[in-house]
Amino acid sequence: MSERNDEAERVTAAWQQLTEWLRVHAPTSHASILPPATEAEIEEADGHLRHYCGYGFPPELVALWAMAGGVQQLDIDEYDEEGEVATGRFLPHGLLLTPSQSIRPRLAGLDRQGQGLLGRRAVGCPLRQLP
Repeated sequence: MSERNDEAERVTAAWQQLTEWLRVHAPTSHASILPPATEAEIEEADGHLRHYCGYGFPPELVALWAMAGGVQQLDIDEYDEEGEVATGRFLPHGLLLTPSQSIRPRLAGLDRQGQGLLGRRAVGCPLRQLP
C-alpha cells in the first residue's frame, strides 16, 4: 500500500474518532458537519484545479470529503450549550470548505486568458489558458 493511501486511511480513522467525540460531547458542532461530498462534486472541483493550476487535490482531502462535504457555520451562544464553542472551531482555522469553495481562492482573479486581473497570476496557480 502506498504512503498516500496510508495517510488517507489515517485521515479516515482520525475523522471517525473526532466525529464520535463531537456526537457525544458537542452535538451542535456535530450537527454542523455536512453530508459527504458526492464523487461528482469532488471530480468537478478537482478537474478545474487540474486544468487551471496543474495539480489536483491530495488523496487525504478527498478521503475527508468522502466523509464530510464541509462544515456549516451555525451560531451558538457561548452560554447556551456546555462544551460548545463555535461550529467549525474543532477544525484547523475553524472551517472545512466544500470542494467547490476550496478552489475559489486559487482561481480568483483570473480572466478568460488565464491572466491575472491585476497583472498577477492566481495564488498557487501557474498560468493556464481558460476556456
